[in-house]
Amino acid sequence: MFDILKILITFILTGFVGVFISHKFQQKNNQNQLRIKKAEKKAAELKAIRDNFEKLSSERIYRTRQIISSINEKSLTDKEREGYQDSVIDWNKNLNAMFFDLSSHKLYEFAIRIEIDVHNELATAHLEIKKEIKNNKSVIPADLVMALKSTNRAYESARKVTKSLTDIADNRWDEIKDYDSEPLTYSNIHQASTITLLIALFHKSPLRLRINRSRLNR
Repeated sequence: MFDILKILITFILTGFVGVFISHKFQQKNNQNQLRIKKAEKKAAELKAIRDNFEKLSSERIYRTRQIISSINEKSLTDKEREGYQDSVIDWNKNLNAMFFDLSSHKLYEFAIRIEIDVHNELATAHLEIKKEIKNNKSVIPADLVMALKSTNRAYESARKVTKSLTDIADNRWDEIKDYDSEPLTYSNIHQASTITLLIALFHKSPLRLRINRSRLNR
């Protein structure tokens, strides 16, 4: 009788422990999936911010260079003037929203860089262009040279910002891709598979290898 009771208690406890562990793993897995989805959403948002900045800055810089060239050649058309004005309006209209989006991703330093190194340079060029169009006088070469130099500096800065945002977005995608793994270290080498250990023996930089993250540590 005692043996049967012992077996019954053992069976119940084993089942309970199994259900408990299964529940914990499922709970962890659900939490991980939520984290991954959130990280994917953030990475996609940053890519969209980058694309929007690249589109707006490219259009503004192109139109600025175009109108400088046309004024210099005394061949400015109404279509070119309207295209330039539209690019200025689009840029200014989206600037604050862009700053807010960058700040929400804890990238406020990029908002500052865009304002100082891109927007202010384009604003300097705009003042000279506006003066020439408004006064409708003969072109002062020095003014246009300054406007073109400001535009070129804005272009270089915009290019660097775009590259930096691209690198950050790519790193975030890599973090998502590598979420279920971790770098091979001396502290987790016991978790590495036999194949990974064999590869590490002949690998030039074995600590650059990755192993599956322990499910209990996810």
